Amino acid sequence: MQQISASPIRLRVSGTAFSSKFTKTLFLQFKSNPAFKELVVSLARNTKSKRRSLPDPHVSLVYKDLPRPVKAALAAMIRLPFREIVFDSIQAVHLTLPVRNPADVEAWRVVAKKSLGK
Repeated sequence: MQQISASPIRLRVSGTAFSSKFTKTLFLQFKSNPAFKELVVSLARNTKSKRRSLPDPHVSLVYKDLPRPVKAALAAMIRLPFREIVFDSIQAVHLTLPVRNPADVEAWRVVAKKSLGK
């Protein structure tokens, strides 16, 4: 990741959401932008990996099996005091897919960290 050169990235929150996916039980969804897309391309190029899907900028808030009505209620209750978040660092994490439970998450290992400072 030393070859990655990027400035902090500001992403606009598009909403709070939930899904049936364990790692997206409850999450903040962001609108993608050119700076984010450029970072994704740079990461893929530098790690020699093929991007399998379009960027999905989000931050997971909860990893837990919850009934759909509970997730919907939680997502509806969240009111953020801001509309944008600045991300100033990234981490590469080694994990095994699929991620289905807390033990899978606990097995994650950070393999690289990078500040996105100028």
